[in-house]
Amino acid sequence: MTAGIPSPPDLDARYVPFPAFVEWRDLRVNVALVDAAYAAFEAAKAEVTPERLGAVLRWATRAAAYDTGAIEGLYPTDRGVTFTVAAATAAWEAVVEREAGAGARQHFEDQLAAYDLVLDAATPSTPITRRGSGRCTSGPRRASRRTGC
Repeated sequence: MTAGIPSPPDLDARYVPFPAFVEWRDLRVNVALVDAAYAAFEAAKAEVTPERLGAVLRWATRAAAYDTGAIEGLYPTDRGVTFTVAAATAAWEAVVEREAGAGARQHFEDQLAAYDLVLDAATPSTPITRRGSGRCTSGPRRASRRTGC
């Protein structure tokens, strides 16, 4: 553990899978837990460079986008494949094709473009225009936080 940041094995040990959707209506949000996680994230952000923070956020976005496709039943995954995709390791595309099938990479790219679009919409520094948002959904182009859609 570095400066209060849990290690991956610590996080794995605390992981609890998402409940089935029908169970969600009875769940209560543990606000204290959310507040503690937010405070830990804010403290960690203060200890790293903007470049490192950007790399970590990009890793998390790639992992979330890839797992979203698996949750939606578009392809199978496991922690190893998700980590490989998130880290954009050498030949990650080949790993995806081998482990999840030929269409999985395009599904992931589409999920990632959607995540980028939502992040752009939530960030006032990158306005979303009608033209730009239409370009994001009209083909295989990937949204970019630097250049827009």
